[in-house]
Amino acid sequence: MFAPFLVLLNAWFEKAERKRREALLASSRDIYDLEDRIRTYDKNGWHSR
Repeated sequence: MFAPFLVLLNAWFEKAERKRREALLASSRDIYDLEDRIRTYDKNGWHSR
């Protein structure tokens, strides 16, 4: 009964998180800042900020 709701809720949270990450990366000043952000998040995890 709740399984379809949980699947939809999970998909919504994943989409929101992906948009947050994309916005954060898009706000990089230049390619070096972008690479640094990607490296930092790969090392520390995407949920660290």
